[in-house]
Amino acid sequence: MRVLLVSTNRADLMVRPFPLGAAYIVASLQAQGHEVDVWDAMFEGDWAASLRQRLRDFRPAVIGLSVRNVDDQEIRGARFLLGEAREMAAACRQESEAVLVAGGAAFSMFPAEALSYLGVDYGIVGEGERAFPQLLAALEAGEDPAGIPGLVWRSDDGVHEAPQEFVQDLDELPVPDRRLLEPARYYESRGTAPIPNVATVQAKRGCPRSCIYCVTRVIEGPTHRLRSPERVVDEVEALAAMGERRIQFVDSLFTNPPEHAEAICKELIRRRVEVGWSCTINPAFAPPDLLRLMKQAGCQLAMVGNEAGCDRQLDALRKGFSKAETARCFSLLESEGIRYNAFLLLGGPGEDRASVDESVEFMQQWSPSLVSVTIGIRIYPRCELAQIAAAEGVLEPGADLLPPRFYLAEPVREWIFGRVDPVVAANDSWMY
Repeated sequence: MRVLLVSTNRADLMVRPFPLGAAYIVASLQAQGHEVDVWDAMFEGDWAASLRQRLRDFRPAVIGLSVRNVDDQEIRGARFLLGEAREMAAACRQESEAVLVAGGAAFSMFPAEALSYLGVDYGIVGEGERAFPQLLAALEAGEDPAGIPGLVWRSDDGVHEAPQEFVQDLDELPVPDRRLLEPARYYESRGTAPIPNVATVQAKRGCPRSCIYCVTRVIEGPTHRLRSPERVVDEVEALAAMGERRIQFVDSLFTNPPEHAEAICKELIRRRVEVGWSCTINPAFAPPDLLRLMKQAGCQLAMVGNEAGCDRQLDALRKGFSKAETARCFSLLESEGIRYNAFLLLGGPGEDRASVDESVEFMQQWSPSLVSVTIGIRIYPRCELAQIAAAEGVLEPGADLLPPRFYLAEPVREWIFGRVDPVVAANDSWMY
């Protein structure tokens, strides 16, 4: 079948994120013999004219809409980003008779709501590398696709969602095909943060952590599924051969489990792959020997998901590590010469003046390359924070969470911006 993948994201939050998920889908569809093209909204000025022209030229039978962001998670003047994706879906409807299928992180967080809001025929929750080809096979054969794992569809009695099935052996998936997405445009561009862009590689999926606000467990599952270190380094090596010199591992936590990270580092060292790379780490999984090995393997930047500098708030957010472990992690990174970014997520359950002061003052003791500050926490369905917000009366029963709703602890609402804004303004490395 002729399939056009439409990457709808135009948000350049921090960096312009390469649509790695779409690249995986390209590879999976091509492996099944489908004719695939990609239209990417990121760099389009007049996107409507460009999209309509591509639809007329390619004449797809099926259009896959990759939807990455619901909003920008900014409590002050939140931008609802899903609206532009809906406009793109509408343009597809007007210009083409193709079947519309939505997927991606934003869709997976709100499958029933997003199916209706976007006006598409089908959606896929979570991983699409198997579900999307199965849907195409059913459509091609004229069969009812209902029941395909992860499929969302509409019938006379409402919207239905089949349970997800996670790919257990990630090595069975084709390596993402980036070529149709013109990766050089991403790697040479910048977003809103003063940091260079990178090529992205995924070494694992899933997360067993229990942070109260995070949707990774919902989208990728609650257990780790690991790619073999050899396959991971094959992909890094191929990117290096293409001239890429900056790689980011986009796993939710690269160093968990530590033995997997260690094996990847040793393979990078063994093959002498000359790239600098970055990753996200958890202070609970940052042993000295591993950080030292990461440095030897080319790690130049670690993004530490510390979120707070107060044990009471770390416990409230279910982070699973302590302030002391965070301090130890920062100290080890500094001693190894690995640059690091840090994060403050302020305003969660139990936050008050003492905890805000403690977190801010803790961060001022260290020398991260960047401190990314978020005030107020976006509430997503199927996360513990939504239950907490409902119990506290922050959310009314049956609240629609598709338009951005935020949790901001009552004791800090009146003054927290006045406390934090001057700190951010006075420090070049701090930003919202």
